[in-house]
Amino acid sequence: MLRIEIDNNEKYNSTGSSYVDYEEISSLIKGLKYIESITKNPTKLKNYEAIYKTNGELEITNFNSSSGNLVAVQAGRYSGKSIYLELSQVKELKAILSEAYTKIKSMKK
Repeated sequence: MLRIEIDNNEKYNSTGSSYVDYEEISSLIKGLKYIESITKNPTKLKNYEAIYKTNGELEITNFNSSSGNLVAVQAGRYSGKSIYLELSQVKELKAILSEAYTKIKSMKK
């Protein structure tokens, strides 16, 4: 199991946490690849969002804004915390998750 924690350095120093099961990590990485692939509005509507959510309440959303596409990463459901990434930063997140997956896989042997 992998714990994802977001601390956005707010005044009250609270964090949002989500858990991702080992079996779900590879699907999460594939979901991130899809989220990252959306570089322009795939609909005829003015606004859009594409969401990937894990069973442990980690939510990743690609949406359009006035400054272009952004990706919101939210950990936790009720007191969840979010960070906003540019599409180029999603590669870093995928790399971190891939490294964690490899590490956990090696410990399971």
